[in-house]
Amino acid sequence: MNEKTYSPGQDPFGGYGHDLHPNERTDINSDAAESFSQKVERSLYDIKELNRSYHQELSDDQLRQIIVLPEGTRLEQGAKYIDLAEAKPAEFTAMGAQEAGPHNYFVAKSDLDYLLWNYLIGVTNPARLDQE
Repeated sequence: MNEKTYSPGQDPFGGYGHDLHPNERTDINSDAAESFSQKVERSLYDIKELNRSYHQELSDDQLRQIIVLPEGTRLEQGAKYIDLAEAKPAEFTAMGAQEAGPHNYFVAKSDLDYLLWNYLIGVTNPARLDQE
């Protein structure tokens, strides 16, 4: 019994693994975290076309806290996000295999404190914005 072992990332199918199993995924949620860590991180401060519309109300430090997911980042299934590319960003729940496209500016709720999140989704109640 000669059983060959493969190290992580090595293709046991001689380079044809993706062709043989194009839709194979072990865990959708682990892909989201892995792809995010491999891409360049940008904040709202770095995206000038968005920065202008939020800069009047938010400080530079607050803009730097709002991390925009890079294109191609897979969203975590069941997690909450908003797309700042929309005129009125609304909270949505990500579904399986959903990812950030070239025209999306997705922000994960889990990456922000509740005050910034409430501001971004358009909450106007001073108590929910800690302004009382």
